[in-house]
Amino acid sequence: VNISLYESPIKVNAGSDTILFFTNEYILNGHYENPDNIKDVVTLWEMHTGTGVMNSSQTNLTELFDAANTGILVTWTVSKGVCTNIIDTVNIELREIFTPTGFTPNGDGINDYLKFHGLENAVENELIIYNRWGVEVYRMTNYSNDIAWDGKNKSGNELPEDTYYYLLTVTDEEGSSETHKGFVVIKRF
Repeated sequence: VNISLYESPIKVNAGSDTILFFTNEYILNGHYENPDNIKDVVTLWEMHTGTGVMNSSQTNLTELFDAANTGILVTWTVSKGVCTNIIDTVNIELREIFTPTGFTPNGDGINDYLKFHGLENAVENELIIYNRWGVEVYRMTNYSNDIAWDGKNKSGNELPEDTYYYLLTVTDEEGSSETHKGFVVIKRF
């Protein structure tokens, strides 16, 4: 009679909780140590709050959606034979930044500035605005809605009514950066 003894996996870690800007995709990256090679370890990722799609390898999350705005909770179960399952979790928070497609810097106190709703969630950012010919007309590092763009160029002159294009790069607490691209229309009614 042969008796095989094996140990439960150790140092199980599903990964760090994270905040995602401008994206609804995330790669799950769990780690564990198997103290012996007698029995294989089986892992399973499951979403408990929020919705999303997992690919066949069950490590990539795509099309994440958090309708309740409470975060997405993903659990990772690590199993080995008759050992007690070990479960760890990852919390994913989606922080989208809403950008209006136009503003009216005409001095009436209504919609006079370009404001990015949700920008306060970024640790740092940089906004660059171009005219339709690709000429940079405005740049600000650590752009703030408190001192937002008023439709003037770098020299302080009012820009004409037109469509302008922006690149907004935001950096999160972990140092990851995402760039959001779009357009904004200036109208002076």
